[in-house]
Amino acid sequence: MDGTKQLPGDYPDPASLPKSEFLTLAGIVAALGLGGGATKTLYEKLQTIDPLLIQVEDSGVSSDSHRIDLKITNHALQAIYIDEIKAEKPKDTTLTIQQRDSSTMTLGSPKDPQKPLALPVRLGSNGAICMTLLLPLGTESSKPHGILDIKYSKLDEKEQKSIKQDFLLRWS
Repeated sequence: MDGTKQLPGDYPDPASLPKSEFLTLAGIVAALGLGGGATKTLYEKLQTIDPLLIQVEDSGVSSDSHRIDLKITNHALQAIYIDEIKAEKPKDTTLTIQQRDSSTMTLGSPKDPQKPLALPVRLGSNGAICMTLLLPLGTESSKPHGILDIKYSKLDEKEQKSIKQDFLLRWS
């Protein structure tokens, strides 16, 4: 920038912004050509995006359990603790949670014994964790769909939050 004072609602040409400022809220607003009330609207919309990305990487049967492989990534600027993971559906299901090596693909069943994962677990900014959830084996006539309830605490917020994740129970 050229050192002149910027007035509220006066946004520079995005090409003139230094790379470090381009991805700030002001940089995004300038790049989109927004101003005034649109800045507040954009900020509010960005605040509603969930900071966790939940990926269901695989589903299958492993010995006497259903196996769900998850990867949870924190894309917030602050650290987040995963406090609890429960099966909301099927109800009254006990989950066993194991940490999984991110480089291991579990085609069928895991090659190496998995380490138990004790919650809460901390995810730093842009941090990720891979895990395997084991559920008691149902019958094929059971509904092949489930819902996880993942409770987490973001370190810059007072309240614990929750995110729901659907998954498919596969039999092969």
